[in-house]
Amino acid sequence: PTRRSSDLCPKRCSCQVLSPNLATLCAKKGLLFVPPNIDRHTVELRLADNFVTSIKRKDFANMTRLVDLTLSRNTISYITPHAFADLENLRALHLNSNRLTRIANDTFSGMSKLHHLILNNNQLTFIHLEAFNDLQALEELAVNYDRRARRWRTRAASMKHSARSSARRP
Repeated sequence: PTRRSSDLCPKRCSCQVLSPNLATLCAKKGLLFVPPNIDRHTVELRLADNFVTSIKRKDFANMTRLVDLTLSRNTISYITPHAFADLENLRALHLNSNRLTRIANDTFSGMSKLHHLILNNNQLTFIHLEAFNDLQALEELAVNYDRRARRWRTRAASMKHSARSSARRP
């Protein structure tokens, strides 16, 4: 049987069947949380420009095919530890323009294939020393600390070796 995008698409989102995979497009839908019924065949998920306040472990559970996740321009202030752990094939994660203040050591655990991590324009005042240790394939990291905190600001084009080696120094 042929799948119709309307059969597997969360309410208020639109879906494009890229057989056997799926793109789920939920940008600018006024969502307050990640929709609970996202099809596990989704490879691209766009949730930008909504009002999502937190990311929970169940939000992306078993979404092993997801390659590109966009959560930009929400109001995310908290990410549950290991919330992205099942995203073993994720290559790009966009979390820019949210309200994150802290990145814990287990925020990005298990994301060994992640190439692009965009964290700009949050309210970061703390990033754990080991926050990026699992990101073995990381090529781009865009992050800036809040100016008022007078910490550091950086936009690194290539993080493959320099970030991991400097992050592990005592």
